[in-house]
Amino acid sequence: MGMVGMRTTSKVTGIGAAERSWGDVKQIKSMKPVHLSARATEMQALIYTTARITEARLKERAYENALLTTASQMWTDDDVNFDLQLENFGVETTVLRSVSRNRVFRCWEEDWEVEAKKKNDPVQEARLLQKYKDLIFYDPDNEVNFTVHPGNMEFQRGRNGGWMAIGIPPDDVGLEEEPFELGDMLIEMIGSTEQADNITMLRRAEGDADADADTDEGDESAEEDEDAVEEEEEEDGELC
Repeated sequence: MGMVGMRTTSKVTGIGAAERSWGDVKQIKSMKPVHLSARATEMQALIYTTARITEARLKERAYENALLTTASQMWTDDDVNFDLQLENFGVETTVLRSVSRNRVFRCWEEDWEVEAKKKNDPVQEARLLQKYKDLIFYDPDNEVNFTVHPGNMEFQRGRNGGWMAIGIPPDDVGLEEEPFELGDMLIEMIGSTEQADNITMLRRAEGDADADADTDEGDESAEEDEDAVEEEEEEDGELC
């Protein structure tokens, strides 16, 4: 009922539909003789209002597409191509106009991936594609380079299922697309294969990996100590 209460108790913003319609009628009667029947007034007001709405929509679309042709235009091709004449000072303007597409690939399975690859959800698929799409890896079984599909992954159900990267083989080898399990093996194959120039391979330091392993072992030891303490307390309670 919150939406109903908001609509029924809120103050109306703007002149409202009735005042707007009366404004159109006054515009018509100011240009015509006042001797108009109710039917003629209704028809002309409907045509006039429809024309004004269509005109407003066309103007809005023109602003959105930056295709203004009136004197009030704010952004033109001259503004887009304006480069401050930097080429006269030895600056390569084509590089400034080009879009930067640098990309960093972390050569390890990140914490969020462990949970994301098990969820059959398009949001998680998009997150995984953001990391793996268009990467190249060498498959030793087929002895060819595969490219990770840029737009789709395959979700396999089952106990060991999850999102799979779809490998696209070269056109001249006669192979079909094949799913590859996300994990350390695929990451190792990607890390050992030469990638495009705009992709930087970021590798985890050995100290960070050891620290993570020590943390996991410490957590397990702490849990075991807590279990032992609980068992001793239960035994003391039984003796009492």
